[in-house]
Amino acid sequence: MRFSPLFTTFEGGSFFLRFRITFALAAAALVAAFPAGASAAGTLQPGQYHETDAGSCTMNFVYDGAGGPYLGTAAHCVAGVGDVVRDTDGERFGAVAYIGSQNSTVDDWALIRVDAEDVGRLNPSVKGAPATPRA
Repeated sequence: MRFSPLFTTFEGGSFFLRFRITFALAAAALVAAFPAGASAAGTLQPGQYHETDAGSCTMNFVYDGAGGPYLGTAAHCVAGVGDVVRDTDGERFGAVAYIGSQNSTVDDWALIRVDAEDVGRLNPSVKGAPATPRA
């Protein structure tokens, strides 16, 4: 009759117990290596909410250009150039770089320059409609 190696006993106890302890220590090391704030950061994409001192609004599209990338929003959603922009968890991800007019429906736009450390969070697809925009 063969016995499973998981239950074979060694000098210091069962293999299964050693395996569980080793696994728990490895998991603890991974948690320590990746702080909760870094792993909890969500996706930045059109349709996602953002917060500023002026209030909260949605972002429209991802733009790329000189000094970018940028996320677009409405000018009435921000206080002005330099206004810090946060995600819904309250984490900063950028600042307002350009703004149209808060008093005109024609020029009611603003561009948020995404911080370099948050560029990897960008997703150009519209939240809830992953096939949009189309190339």
